[in-house]
Amino acid sequence: MVTTIIKTAVIAVPVIFVLKAATVHLRKKLRYTTFPDMEPKGFPLYFNFLSTKFSFFRLLNDREQRLFVSRLRYIRNEKHFVGRGMDITEEMEVIISASIAQLTFGLSEFGIDNLTEIHLTPGTFYSGIVGRDVKGLTFESGRVILSWKDFEEGYAVANDKLNLGLHELAHSLWLDYFAIKEIESEFHEWNTTALRELQSMRLGTDSHFLRNYASTNIEEFWACSVECFFEAPIEFKKNIPDLYAKMCLVLKQDMAERMVNHPGFITPSVLSTNSQLS
Repeated sequence: MVTTIIKTAVIAVPVIFVLKAATVHLRKKLRYTTFPDMEPKGFPLYFNFLSTKFSFFRLLNDREQRLFVSRLRYIRNEKHFVGRGMDITEEMEVIISASIAQLTFGLSEFGIDNLTEIHLTPGTFYSGIVGRDVKGLTFESGRVILSWKDFEEGYAVANDKLNLGLHELAHSLWLDYFAIKEIESEFHEWNTTALRELQSMRLGTDSHFLRNYASTNIEEFWACSVECFFEAPIEFKKNIPDLYAKMCLVLKQDMAERMVNHPGFITPSVLSTNSQLS
């Protein structure tokens, strides 16, 4: 009898965890995708801040902006921010959370759950792993380290195809995508096209649109492609249309279309502010 109870318990415990995880996912999808909050707390403050400090937000319509803020608040509450030699301000937390929301805006699984800790340093930092100073690192353990100076510069110039935040967060999404069923097959399709383009880069027969660092390996190719997708989408679509189409499938958004619909778009920069966000 005792043995039967133990066996039942061993079977039941994993089932409970699976059901709990599925319930959390469903609640999050309903709350932040299917029936999003159209009046997120503090929306006017977020609207004023993001409208002047975050380029992507200005490309969204009213409904999308409210969804964006709702998701941003969720992401910010879920992540642990750590300052290394610097104090973390609420504006920093908001901008970094916005960067995550930007990358995953087309997905119902938008939180990059594998990413739990975001560490900020004032500038570049030494990494014993690679043996030199770096601007950012992403770890499988769920930790990302970012140079705040370089993160800011990535958003200050939004058309140079260089964005540290999006680059490192793309690595986090890469590590997490196996758990995101809604894009698993799309990622495999992307991989087939990307490997072909990566080979062309190494042979020197590519369009030279992506920077050389993308040819390091498939993970860096993905991260560099994400930077280009958000910073130079129209040129991306023109130069490597097949790869751009696969990026749209994976991220479930079309940045070139957004840009075309905003011909007068002017990029704001990320600067310090005294606004009060909660």
